[in-house]
Amino acid sequence: MFAAFTALDLIDPIKLEIKLSDDEHHNLLGYYSINTDKLRALDAPALAGLHRVGFLECAYHVIGSVNNVQKLVNRKIDQRRSSPGS
Repeated sequence: MFAAFTALDLIDPIKLEIKLSDDEHHNLLGYYSINTDKLRALDAPALAGLHRVGFLECAYHVIGSVNNVQKLVNRKIDQRRSSPGS
């Protein structure tokens, strides 16, 4: 799967910037995702090839997982607010 995504130039590095409070920020490097613009720009044969082997669905799962990072950050912030001693 990664070879197919790489061959189509779909993998891009991403920087995750997480702010848990005014004083606590984390910049996470070394993560990768699927470039949605490049995925949308693929021609029909390339898309069909990814779909045929089940990789197109995986590409959208990768994109969705990155979009869920903010939900996880929000849960952590809520958890900290509700813990005793906060």
